[in-house]
Amino acid sequence: MEGSGNFVGGLVGYAYSHNYYSSAAGFVLTVSNSYAAGEVQGNAVVGGLIGRIERVGTRASSYGDASPAIVDLKNTYSLGKVTGTDTIGGLVGQLVQTSYGSTTASNNYWVSDASEVFTSANPGILATTSISTEQAIQRSTYNTWDFTSTWDTIDSGVDRTTAYLQELEIPDEVYLKNIDYYEFQGGGGSISDPYEIWNEKDLHNVRRAANSHFIVMDDIPLSTYADFDPIVDFRGSINGNYKTIKNLNINKPEVSEVGIFASTIAGSEIKNLTLEDVKVKGGAGSGTAALVGINAGTITNVGVTGEITCAGGNCGGLVGS
Repeated sequence: MEGSGNFVGGLVGYAYSHNYYSSAAGFVLTVSNSYAAGEVQGNAVVGGLIGRIERVGTRASSYGDASPAIVDLKNTYSLGKVTGTDTIGGLVGQLVQTSYGSTTASNNYWVSDASEVFTSANPGILATTSISTEQAIQRSTYNTWDFTSTWDTIDSGVDRTTAYLQELEIPDEVYLKNIDYYEFQGGGGSISDPYEIWNEKDLHNVRRAANSHFIVMDDIPLSTYADFDPIVDFRGSINGNYKTIKNLNINKPEVSEVGIFASTIAGSEIKNLTLEDVKVKGGAGSGTAALVGINAGTITNVGVTGEITCAGGNCGGLVGS
């Protein structure tokens, strides 16, 4: 799907539930048991499944009756690269809603390493979770989805797939062999079987499975990535395994969230790791540090040596703020 303008999605560009009338009966927008598997490209407000969801309800002035607008999003996912200039989401680009209505959602996903997008609009409200390609081929990933009569996967052999609808033809894009994703040298990304980080390329590509679990397998000198791009919204865990990452260099004086991780989300964990001889430069604003710019997770047994500078406050060795 390619659009030159705004509001572009793999399934729907602009989905809305508007109710401007005085009736108490709501207008309902429902998207369920749906997916988009192709590449999506647009200008602003671009989503892997839906570009923009808008929910607008009113209240009648004479009687005070609510005129609710209702959005119901459940059992959906998107797979494929998503690109645009502004307001981009893995599943949904943007959610706009007013009072006098409700948004209900459950079990929605986007494949972050294939889409190369690591955020999605209002994940808490829209019950949206990023998953890796390896997770996308496992039925257990799709909580409560009906794999008896609605969905299916091919989860073994050379023709493995992500989820598809049984009553429709299987598109080429869901076959694992056709998906552009990064394959780690070992592990499956779970807590019990974490992805293995052996080198700087593995470390760089943690961003493509940012809700997964990792273990560092060897000391890693950084040389290829002369200006490391911070990883945004890390949600998983990293066991440093008492290894050392050496010569980290980040030179982003115009960026406000700087570190190996620009930001971490509550529930994430980083432990047992040393950063040696770092050189980090960040801008004014939210946070600059060697490990995490803005931290909401748990960090234990991590050390750092080197030089960290920033243009404003919230500047630290391990964590900016």
